Amino acid sequence: MSLFQRRHDDDENAATLKRLLEDLRIRLEETFTFTSEQLTNIRAVARDLIYDPARLHFKSIDVDIVKVLRLEKATMRFSNVFGSPAREAKLVSTVKRIASSVRNAYRQDVRGH
Repeated sequence: MSLFQRRHDDDENAATLKRLLEDLRIRLEETFTFTSEQLTNIRAVARDLIYDPARLHFKSIDVDIVKVLRLEKATMRFSNVFGSPAREAKLVSTVKRIASSVRNAYRQDVRGH
């Protein structure tokens, strides 16, 4: 086998490996889930923000939660989320759901139930 042939085979193997890794990355993105610690951190930030005495607007709290998580991504353990559009989209969806739950609990507290 010539040196040229070996190099050509190596290039083909590298391309195959690259395609395989890309396929694996895509599949892992589809199955990504948040850890219990991350979910707890989202809920904690939501509660901190909802009970802020200076807060006047409650409907858009999810946007503020994502801002805090982005700023504190290392301490809140979200470094693996930001920078990946698919994971960020999943984060926004999860934050909206949790924010709604926290808003409802806050509403119950305000009503005194």
